[in-house]
Amino acid sequence: MSPRTPGQVPGRDSATGTRIAGLVAILVGSLVLLGWAADSTVLKNVRPDWVSMKPNTAIGFMLIGLALLLTDRRMPVTRLERSKAAAARLCGWLAGMIGLLSLAEYGFGWDLGFDQWVFPEAAGTVGTSHPGRMAPDTAICFALLALGRDFISRARPATNHGIVTLLLGALVLTMALVEILSYFTPALRTSGWGGWTMMALPTATLFAGLGAAFIGLALRRRPLVAGESANAFEATPTAVFTRFTLIFVVLVIAISASGTFYYRNFEREFRIGIDARLSAIADLKVSQLVAWRAERMADGGVMFQNPAFSNLIGRFLTPPVDQEAHRELLAWLEKYPRRYGYDQIQLIDASGVVRLSLPAGAAPASADTLVRAAGVLRLGEIGVQNLYRNEHDHRIYWQVLVPIYDESDTPRPLGVVSLRVDPTRNL
Repeated sequence: MSPRTPGQVPGRDSATGTRIAGLVAILVGSLVLLGWAADSTVLKNVRPDWVSMKPNTAIGFMLIGLALLLTDRRMPVTRLERSKAAAARLCGWLAGMIGLLSLAEYGFGWDLGFDQWVFPEAAGTVGTSHPGRMAPDTAICFALLALGRDFISRARPATNHGIVTLLLGALVLTMALVEILSYFTPALRTSGWGGWTMMALPTATLFAGLGAAFIGLALRRRPLVAGESANAFEATPTAVFTRFTLIFVVLVIAISASGTFYYRNFEREFRIGIDARLSAIADLKVSQLVAWRAERMADGGVMFQNPAFSNLIGRFLTPPVDQEAHRELLAWLEKYPRRYGYDQIQLIDASGVVRLSLPAGAAPASADTLVRAAGVLRLGEIGVQNLYRNEHDHRIYWQVLVPIYDESDTPRPLGVVSLRVDPTRNL
């Protein structure tokens, strides 16, 4: 057997593993695209409550798979070999470009539109912040794999190239393991980093395999000199260094994955606790608002269908003005602003004219209030005018409208008493 020349790398099994990883990536990407075309939940999501692999992610895997299949670490000599090398480089960097553009969309708030080019995805799907857009960690993994494939394809390998490939594969594997572990927490997360799209489980699994394949390539990658056998790899100082590096990388991956998994689990539990606390506060505020509204309605109920108060209103509205009734009515109504926090009390007669206002200098009734008062008087029930803007002073108010009727044998509408609240002070 003729001796190997510098630049040739032993380890046919590692090349076979790389090609297998490439074939699996192409197969998975094709099946996912088929799932999108046929609207198959099994092929897109695996489970309905899990996030789907996006179409651009599937295309990225197919490009990476093609790049790995076409990659040959020997120096290209023939035109066909050079064409294969160029095609592999193009496929790798196209996958990396998809990842970088997706990261740019997240980082700069862009919407380049290519997320929905192949198959559109509806808004509000599980674990998806932007329809059709891959997760940010998915985009990072594609960029790392594209860079690692470029180092693998170098015909004249160097030690630093192997270390870079090793580190890139370790990063991809670590991120994938974190995502895989996250799927087996007590409750499935509904969002990824920063509330953005989360990585799909098939995506994470495939990234873990590709990251492991890159690590295996890096550990077997060392140029041989003429006359050196492949077994010399086991006896050189470089092999010792490689073994320690492997142990170190494995420990880093384990520690990083465990730490990130613990952090995400803690984050999830913390978020659940905060959500429960906020929900309790919201329920308390709702009950307080319901009680506050009931109290305001009760204030109006004191006047509603009250013969003594209706008689007083009737005497005040019947010309000529009964001064004694006027004084008694003022004494009655003046208690509401002082004791119950109303900022204005008005008496609107049946024709829509404001006959009495406390305090006198407050803004007049708005047109909406007059229309609402006529409706309350027609229905014969206490009504509420929810938050509205007074066109005279352009402020927001809330008020109770109490219809008043003559309580004699022939009842007739007398008017409406409005109890107005300034929500900036009361709510």
